[in-house]
Amino acid sequence: MKSSIISLSKKAISLLGIALLWQLGAMQMDPFVLPGPLETMRTVLSYFGDPEFYYAVYRTLLKLLIGMVCVLLLGGCLGLLLGLYPRWKPYLEPVIDIMQSVPPIAWLGIAIIWFGLTDLPAIFIIVLSTTPVLVVNLYEGFAAIDGKLMRMAKVYHVPGNKILRHIILPSLKSYLKSGMITSADWAGSWP
Repeated sequence: MKSSIISLSKKAISLLGIALLWQLGAMQMDPFVLPGPLETMRTVLSYFGDPEFYYAVYRTLLKLLIGMVCVLLLGGCLGLLLGLYPRWKPYLEPVIDIMQSVPPIAWLGIAIIWFGLTDLPAIFIIVLSTTPVLVVNLYEGFAAIDGKLMRMAKVYHVPGNKILRHIILPSLKSYLKSGMITSADWAGSWP
């Protein structure tokens, strides 16, 4: 109990320090460039009374949800494909590398040209920029599966669907979870 109070007090001191530095910076600049923490809090609180704020939050969360479902389906299938059939890696690796190397903002113009000023560009960018994260995580998960366990399953002639259900998928659970969390965190900044 005492250690948690000390930990919370350290965090509070840290946050107060950041707020103090923020306020000092705001006093040196124009409020339009850097408003102070109190003015920022007042503005944020004023949004809670505006129905358009809740509609914007709903639309953003909906785009994020649709994008993440697409990432789960596409990235999950590609990750499983690469893990189960490693011979496909040379064919899919360049595509994954391109998706990872091009910054999401670079796709924005193309997405707007292709899909117009709708919700689809945001969903497209979420899928394009975060799918590689999940694919790579799942592929790493396959590499971490216990080889002895897989050999034992083959020695005892365990059917492939049972290997998938009882060995592979449980082994990939934590990799899928961390891949989805990372993807959602990454995607949360786009819609």
